[in-house]
Amino acid sequence: MKKTEAMTDKRIAILVPESFYCAQLSEVLSMLYWSTKKYDIFSPQELVVSEEGLTVRRTKNPREFSLARYDSLLVIDTADIDTAAEDSGITAFLRCFNPEEHFVAAAGSAPLLLLKAGIIEGKHFSAGCDSSDFERLGITEEQQKGFVEPDELDEEKMVIADGRLLTGSSKRYRGFIMRLCALMDLELDME
Repeated sequence: MKKTEAMTDKRIAILVPESFYCAQLSEVLSMLYWSTKKYDIFSPQELVVSEEGLTVRRTKNPREFSLARYDSLLVIDTADIDTAAEDSGITAFLRCFNPEEHFVAAAGSAPLLLLKAGIIEGKHFSAGCDSSDFERLGITEEQQKGFVEPDELDEEKMVIADGRLLTGSSKRYRGFIMRLCALMDLELDME
C-alpha cells in the first residue's frame, strides 16, 4: 500500500488502560520516535499507573477525540484485563475504530478488549490468553471463532495479520511493533 499525503497527516491513537505494561508502551514510543508518525495517548483517567508503578498522563481526553484525525489504533496490554473489559468508556472508544478502515493493533490480552467491543468479530486474531479468560470475560464461542492459539503462530513473529488488524502474543513485542510499522508503511529513520 502506498502512503498518501492524507495518511501521513493522520495520527495513531494509543489506548493506555490502568495497570498497563510499561515495557509495551516504552517499546511503542521508542519506535514512533524514529518515524514521522504522530500519536496521542488516550486513557480512561487523566493519570494511569502501570503494573510497575510508572504514572503516565494522557495527551488527549477521550471527549476531545475526533476520528477524522486518526488512521490507526494501538491498544497497550494491561495486567487488569477484567477492569478494562468492564469500562464502558474504553469500549465506546474502541468502537470508533473499524479494522476495515483503520489499522488496529493489540497484543497480549488486549485483543480481548477489541473482541469485547465487537470490532474484530469474523477476523482471525490471536492473544496471549487461554479459554478461561474468554469465559471469565463473557466472550462467547461464536465470538471466538477466528481465534488462533498463540502456540499455532510462527515462533519468531508470534503475530497474526488479518487485513489491517494485527494481534498476537506479547512475547515478541518488538517484532510485533516492527510488523505494525511495516503494515502501516512507516519509515524508521534510526540514524
